[in-house]
Amino acid sequence: MTGGGATTTAVVLLPHHYILAIGMLIFGSLNTIASEYQNSADCVIDGEKYIWFHPLFQTAMMFVGEMLCLIAYFFNIIFERIFFKDENFPLEPSSQNNEEKDPLLKDSPSDVEKQWLLDNTEIKKKKNFLGLDFNPLIFMIPAFCDCLASTLMFVGLQKTSASVYQMLRSASVIFTGLFSFLFLKEILFSFQILGLIFVVLGVTTVGIYSILGDSTSSGGSSSDAAIGDVCIIVAQVIVATQMVIERKFLTNYSISPLLVVGLEGVYGFTYSVIGLVITTTTGLLINTSSGPQEFDDALNAFKMIGNCPDLVIWCSISIFSIAFFNSFGIAVTSYLSATHRLTIDTLRTLIVWVFSMLTNLWMPTNSWQVLEPLVALQAAGFLFMVFGVTFFNGILKTKPIFQYEKKALEVEESINK
Repeated sequence: MTGGGATTTAVVLLPHHYILAIGMLIFGSLNTIASEYQNSADCVIDGEKYIWFHPLFQTAMMFVGEMLCLIAYFFNIIFERIFFKDENFPLEPSSQNNEEKDPLLKDSPSDVEKQWLLDNTEIKKKKNFLGLDFNPLIFMIPAFCDCLASTLMFVGLQKTSASVYQMLRSASVIFTGLFSFLFLKEILFSFQILGLIFVVLGVTTVGIYSILGDSTSSGGSSSDAAIGDVCIIVAQVIVATQMVIERKFLTNYSISPLLVVGLEGVYGFTYSVIGLVITTTTGLLINTSSGPQEFDDALNAFKMIGNCPDLVIWCSISIFSIAFFNSFGIAVTSYLSATHRLTIDTLRTLIVWVFSMLTNLWMPTNSWQVLEPLVALQAAGFLFMVFGVTFFNGILKTKPIFQYEKKALEVEESINK
């Protein structure tokens, strides 16, 4: 369901839309699982135990993956220029009409050719020195939002389970809906409001599970789980801001999704490096369940990666999976909508949840008798969120209640006739 004004129109799903959705689902799930295994890595180097707590470093790796999309973008440009004509400019008008005229007038430009020259000149004037018809700096703001939100989410993932982390990310639907209403002037239908209520119930249920039950299955403390939940939910406010800004830009410009991801990767990596320089040089200490620890020492992270083969594998998977996930994700935003992207992102919660439950069952301290009530509580939260996202995106609908939505539907029906 999309809309930038007073109406909401259905999107016709085409085969390539399903390919984008499946790709986003697979690589998104793999990325969350890889990040979870990074957080569980404990390395013993020269008799000293090192615990992985590097959320900003993980964010930097994420942006490295996004920068890889620039390679695919430029390869695509070269491929199109070799095998296809450049479609950025209109083709030259045929001179067939002139040839039928008097030979003395053959070299005189026709009205069609004059108009083509004027249009082509205007297009060239809009291009900047990079050959783009937009300022690439416009994505510095979404990249900053991405950097800040991702770091907060990695902190949250460190303090709670992957399944809770993934479910709480669905809270971004709430804020995206509200921000789209406030800033994009999109109306909220009654079924969308019902969907937001369901999502709130789901987030609340999962939050209760995280605080009361997550420590039972993962061995963490309830206070750590609460801090992790707050970090993840605050991050969703920032994610919603990023989604709305991206949607605004992608509506006003015709931009390759690969270029968008690559540009945000460059800007985001720059922000992350600046942050890592600050955290590494200041030696900021924070309290963790294992005692005081430096917040994010980049030298320490490289030392752990160099001495732990498992970390090398999971970090590599994280980088490449995020490259594909963001490529598919921002393409979904461009061709469908921001809420479609969030809907697909919510579906991978099921995959991560099942994987998390299976890994918890393999732990010697856990059994099905211990996890059964926790699974039921998580399942209830997941169902609330699925119903919420389904209603919000118009897959399930209720009859219009408010007068403004009745008028909007009447306008839409008159346009479609």
